[in-house]
Amino acid sequence: MFVGVFVTVCTVGLFTQTAAAEQIYIAQNATGFASGLDCANALPLSWLNAPGAWGSGAGLVGPGDTVRFCGTLSSGVSIHGSGTAGSPIIFTAEAGSRFSRTHWTTTVIGSPGLDRGYIIIDGLTIEATVSGTGQNAGSGSAIAFNRCDNCDFRNNTIRNMYVRTAGPDRGATPVLIYLPGGGNNTRIRNNTINNGFILIELSCGGSCSNNEVSGNILEHMCRGISVNAGSNNVVVNSTRITNNTLGSLERWGSRFNNCTGDCHYHCEDIMVHSVQSGSVINDLEIGRNTLRGPIASYGGANQTSARMFISAAGVPTRISNPVIHNNVVVGASGTDGKITITAANPKFLNNTIVGMPQGTIGPAISFYFAKNVVVKNNLIGGGQALWDNSDGGTTWADVNNNGYYDMQESAFRWGCGQSCWQALGRDTNGVFGTDATSLGVSTSTWQLSTGSRLIDAGANISNYCSACAVDRVGTTRPQGGGWDIGSYEFGGGTQPLPEPSAPSPPTNVRLISSSATIDTVPPSVPQGMAFSGKTQTTVSLVWLASTDNVGVAGYHLSRDNVRIASTQNLAFTFTGLACGTTYTFGLEAYDAAGNVSNRAEATGSISTNPCDG
Repeated sequence: MFVGVFVTVCTVGLFTQTAAAEQIYIAQNATGFASGLDCANALPLSWLNAPGAWGSGAGLVGPGDTVRFCGTLSSGVSIHGSGTAGSPIIFTAEAGSRFSRTHWTTTVIGSPGLDRGYIIIDGLTIEATVSGTGQNAGSGSAIAFNRCDNCDFRNNTIRNMYVRTAGPDRGATPVLIYLPGGGNNTRIRNNTINNGFILIELSCGGSCSNNEVSGNILEHMCRGISVNAGSNNVVVNSTRITNNTLGSLERWGSRFNNCTGDCHYHCEDIMVHSVQSGSVINDLEIGRNTLRGPIASYGGANQTSARMFISAAGVPTRISNPVIHNNVVVGASGTDGKITITAANPKFLNNTIVGMPQGTIGPAISFYFAKNVVVKNNLIGGGQALWDNSDGGTTWADVNNNGYYDMQESAFRWGCGQSCWQALGRDTNGVFGTDATSLGVSTSTWQLSTGSRLIDAGANISNYCSACAVDRVGTTRPQGGGWDIGSYEFGGGTQPLPEPSAPSPPTNVRLISSSATIDTVPPSVPQGMAFSGKTQTTVSLVWLASTDNVGVAGYHLSRDNVRIASTQNLAFTFTGLACGTTYTFGLEAYDAAGNVSNRAEATGSISTNPCDG
C-alpha cells in the first residue's frame, strides 16, 4: 500500500496530522515493495483502477496529488475522482514511459460517460503499434470524459491509433481526445497527435465557456479539431482555436451504412458546427493556425471537405461574432472550398489563403447565408476568391484592403470579376496581381519580399480585433507605416511552413512482423506452495518451479492482496509481521513480457505464532 508523506501541525494542547500532496508511482504490474514511492517500488495499475484507491486521505489519489506512470503500460486508466480549485489531480509520465499495445478498443485514460473536473494530463505517450486499414480495428480514444471542467490536457504524444490507408477497411472511427459533454475553462494544448478519425472533439452537450485548443500539431485525420454545440438550446461562449498546425487531411469514406439520403461525412482540418435548435456559439476565435498539405481520398465518392468549415446550417445567428485571423491555409482545397462560413457578423482578417494550382475552379472562401461580413487585409490566391454560395443570401459590411492573384473571371460571383466587384464599392483599396510573384510574395514561405505591393497596403483593423495586431509568428503590427496584407508582417520573424510528415513509427516498442508475435502466454501457476515455517513475526514459503513458453523471469510475492516483493528463488520469508495475526499470502510467476500466472490459484492463509508463545 502507498506510504504517504505527512506534515505534522502543532497547536496548543493538540496535534493534528494532515496529508500533504503525494507523488504516487504506478506501473503495469507492481515493482519492488509496491509502496508507490518511486518506479522501483511502483503500485500496480490495477490498484489505481480500483474505486477504493481514490479519496482525500493519505495513501489515496485525491486533490493535489500527482500520479506518475513508469515503464510500458498496456492497460487503460479509469479516473475515479476530481481535483479542486488550486489542487488538481495531475497524471504524468516518467522518462521513457508510454501506454502501448497493438490496438486500443477502449479509452486509454479518462472517465468515458462521466463528468470530472480539475484534471491535468501532462506529457503522456499513447500509441498503437498495429492498428489501421488491413490491421487491427482500434476504436478507442486516447483521452475521454463526458465533460471535464477546468481541465488541462497538454504536452502529450498520441500516435498511430488508427492508420487509414487505401483498400478495404474495418470502419473504425476513433476520436482521440473526446469530450462529448464539453466543459468550461478547459485547455487542450501543445499536443502532438496523428492518425485517427477525429483528433480533438469538444462537443458541448451542455453549456461551454472559455475553452482553448492551442499549439497542437495534428496530422493524418478525417477531422483535426471539432467544436460543436451538441444539443438543443446550448450556449457556447469564448472558444479559442489558436496556433495549431494541421496537415494531411484524409477523406475516410462514408461513415454511414445502408444510407439512402445525404450520406456524406465532412472531413476538415477545423470544423465548428452549430445546427441544433436554439443553440448558439458566441465569440469564437480561430487565429494563427497553419493548415496545409494534401487531401487523400480513401473511398466514399459522396464526400464534402473543406480545410475550415464553420457551419450553422443556413441559420447564421447560431454562430455569432466569430473572428478568423492570421491563419495560413496552403495547398489542396475541398469540394466546398478552402474555407466555408455561415455566421452572423463574421470577421475574416489578415489571413493568407493560397497555394491552389493556377486556374483552379472552386471557391477559396465560400460564404453561405452569412450576414454582415467583414473581410479585410487578406491575401487570397486562386479560384473564386470570395464566393457567395447562397446566391445573394450573404450580406457584406466591410470588404477592403485585400490582395488577390490568379483569380477566375467570375472571382466573386457568377459574371463578377475585379471591375464588377470594385464597382459595388468593395476592395476599392484592394491589390490585384496575376500571380504571387507579381505581388512580391514568396511561394515557399508565403511571406512578403522586399518591395512587395502588400507592405503597408492593409488597414488598421484593431477596432475589429485586438488579437490581430500580432501576426502568425508573433510579430507586432505595424512594422512600417501601415498594416501589411496577409498573415505575415514584413520585417518580423520568419517561420518556414512545416511539411506534413508520414505516419511516425512508435519508438522503443517491439516491432511486429509476419514472423514475430507478441508473447501473451503467462507462466504456469507455481505448484507445491507450502508454508515451511513461522514465528511471531515471520512466515516462510516454498514452492516448485513454474514453466513458460519463453522462460520464467521470477516470482512476485503478495501479502493480503498487495504485492510486496519479487524473487528468482523458490523460497521467501515474509518479515515484520504482527504476532497472533492471520495473513493471506499469494504467489505469481512472471516472464520478461510481463505476463503473470493466476495468483488466485497459488494463495493461502496462515497465522503467526501467538503473542504469548
